[in-house]
Amino acid sequence: MSKKTWIKIKRGLILDPKHRMKMGINSWLYQYMLDQTNWDTGQIGEWVDRHAADDMQMPLPTLRKQRKQLEEDGYISCIQKKHHQTITIHNWTNPREYSGKVYNKKNKGNQQRTPSKKAKGNRKGDHEGNHKDDHKVIGGVDTPTSNSQATNHTSQNQVVVNRDSIIRALFEAGIEGEKIQQQLSGLKHMTPEYIKAHAYKAKREDVGLGLLIHKLKSRDPMPKNGGHQDGCNCADCRSRYITGEFADSIEH
Repeated sequence: MSKKTWIKIKRGLILDPKHRMKMGINSWLYQYMLDQTNWDTGQIGEWVDRHAADDMQMPLPTLRKQRKQLEEDGYISCIQKKHHQTITIHNWTNPREYSGKVYNKKNKGNQQRTPSKKAKGNRKGDHEGNHKDDHKVIGGVDTPTSNSQATNHTSQNQVVVNRDSIIRALFEAGIEGEKIQQQLSGLKHMTPEYIKAHAYKAKREDVGLGLLIHKLKSRDPMPKNGGHQDGCNCADCRSRYITGEFADSIEH
């Protein structure tokens, strides 16, 4: 789809203070996404973070952080494919339609619109292949930990894990093959936190991707501190202390 010479933005997004406060600097990435969006579907069919970062002359980690924040805030949803992501813009209105009809409403389970006849041919396989087993239920929280203790998060002794978030964590860990992603995401003990902890430790210890995959398959105990060293001074570890109960007493 060719790029547009102008971008249509709803007035409410500009005038409503809650959007300005929530989006902040992320509004520029959101506008870039609007420029890439297919008007008929309200989606970006082949999103690649690195390509977007190059276009916007933005560091890749910064772009990924902003994209994830837009997703957490409910403006978009992302589905990881083999070599790209499909991004859906929530509460989308087709600029060509004068009815003002809203598609991809986030308050209805992020249900996506039925695409136009032009787009149906490309959507059928995706719908059947990617909505199957989107969530898996882990009974008793079977994810292994370094002290072999399991934490129960629900009264029914079950935790519902979003499969898309697991695949996203695998992708961020450098595990990009569709076959291995499907194998790992189907394992009962697999969670995004488990993957991230092993991936961080593997990166810190310069462990190869093959050994990382072996550890994930073998239910290797989850590294303590999320894979970080004791005394780690990274931004994530510092935030645990500067936002806690004694934050006012800590100089940072």
